[in-house]
Amino acid sequence: MDNKPRILCAASWYDDGHKRPCQPKNIESGIVFAGYRHDMCLTNLLECYPLVNKHSVVNGFLTTDNMFVTRKEAAVIAVESGQISQNPDRLLLISEDLY
Repeated sequence: MDNKPRILCAASWYDDGHKRPCQPKNIESGIVFAGYRHDMCLTNLLECYPLVNKHSVVNGFLTTDNMFVTRKEAAVIAVESGQISQNPDRLLLISEDLY
């Protein structure tokens, strides 16, 4: 069995400076909302933080080894794990690429 990480789902991270348990391993503060698509993540995030500037939110993905990664990092992981074929025209992953 291959132990390479894979992309699990879409995620949005907002760093409000608060430390919380049960966040991805590489998130020291803030909160990560996960979902099938990024709009689901953002909808939930904005329900909890209605005054947040959307530009302060980082959209990315969660991996099977419990890490939050950017769209660019996720594209590399998805290609290396065989989840998607390499697309030289686009360096960012979107959830529609996966499912």
